[in-house]
Amino acid sequence: MKFITYGFGRRVCPGLHLANHSLYISLALLLWSFRIVQRPDAPINTHAFSDVVTPHAAPFKIDVIPRVKVAKLRAMMTDGCTD
Repeated sequence: MKFITYGFGRRVCPGLHLANHSLYISLALLLWSFRIVQRPDAPINTHAFSDVVTPHAAPFKIDVIPRVKVAKLRAMMTDGCTD
């Protein structure tokens, strides 16, 4: 088992594959829809982590820029993609 998050053995989550595929699709759509860039006024320190039992990166600021105009994206979602 790669992900202990879903349990293991006889008590493994029955929706494990559905959850993994849903996460993959959601992340792919986010990366398709937005450009995520580092803010020029706040560089990201890649060595800053918390010193706790479950370490995580220190907070940082980013810019999330849409790749497609909002009006065009809404038209694509309602009418379907014609391009």
